[in-house]
Parts: sequence; structure tokens; C-alpha cells
Amino acid sequence: DKFLPELKRAHDKLVQQNLADKAKSLLQRHAKLHPLGFGACTRDVARWGCPHALKCQSGLPCGYFTLTGRLGEAEEASRRLSNKRKEIIQLRKLTIVNPGFMLALKEQEEALIVLEALEADAIKVQGEKKLVSLFSDDLNNPLYKVIERINKQMLIGKTPKTLADLFFIEQKRIERNNNG
Repeated sequence: DKFLPELKRAHDKLVQQNLADKAKSLLQRHAKLHPLGFGACTRDVARWGCPHALKCQSGLPCGYFTLTGRLGEAEEASRRLSNKRKEIIQLRKLTIVNPGFMLALKEQEEALIVLEALEADAIKVQGEKKLVSLFSDDLNNPLYKVIERINKQMLIGKTPKTLADLFFIEQKRIERNNNG
């Protein structure tokens, strides 16, 4: 429900209208995330470009944009939020001199609200993550099985560099288990 809520609502609406094929097509069209400098887009902006001129990168709302939970995303959100606050202060000064800047000020204040929400989400997601060293023996390590196998191979005194080495090590392991 938290990941791309607009997409979920559109999908659910199509399902309720008995348009399952269109709902499936919608999900397939937006299933891949394409990384941006900040967050990600469900559109392949590298290939097709962005119809909104990447407004999401400045904090303006976009239905294709989402945070990914990547490391450093919370810091980037905070940095962008700080810059946006400075921009708004400058725009307020300009608006006093020239009321023609009012529209730009309102747009940037909206972007500020979006960035505040994104920062809060990014910090929350970052706090929920548990970092595990890739070389640790921690059971939560996604490479635990690989490291365990390498450690066993080191007991034999050889680590595989080729497929033949892997077969040799496996044969030695089988012989050791049969003899001992």
C-alpha cells in the first residue's frame, strides 16, 4: 500500500470495473523501476524521456516517482529539502518586489510539502533496515551460504578458480565424508 499508492489505486479501480486485462497491462507497464539521481521512475526515462521534465527531482509531485530505499536516499532528501527552503525564502523576497513570482512561490511551497513527506518516508525506511556485512557469518547475510562453502573449501586448503577446481574440491569433500 505504501509503494506507488497511485498505481495501486488505479489497478484496484480497473479490477473493480472487471477490466482485469487493462489492470494487468497497467502493472506490466509500470513494473520496472528506473533509477534516478533521487528515487526512481516507473517510466523508462533514459529511453523515452520524461513528459514532466523530471519535475520529481525538484520535489514536485509525479505519479511515476517513488523512493527506493537505497542507501543515501534519506540524506539526499534532506539535502534537497534544505535547498528548497532556501529557494522559497528567495522567492518570497522576489514576490514582495514583483507579485508576478506568486505562482512560482506557490508551486515551490507545494514542492516543499512533497519533499518533507519524502524525507520523512526515507528516514523511516532507512531506520527499519538492518545493514549486514557481505563478508560476515551472520545468518541474515544473503551471501551466508556462499561464504560458508568458501570457508569449508579453505579447510581443504584450496579455493576454486575454475570449474575443474570446483569439481576437485567437491570430489575431495565426498571422499572425506565417505572415509570419515
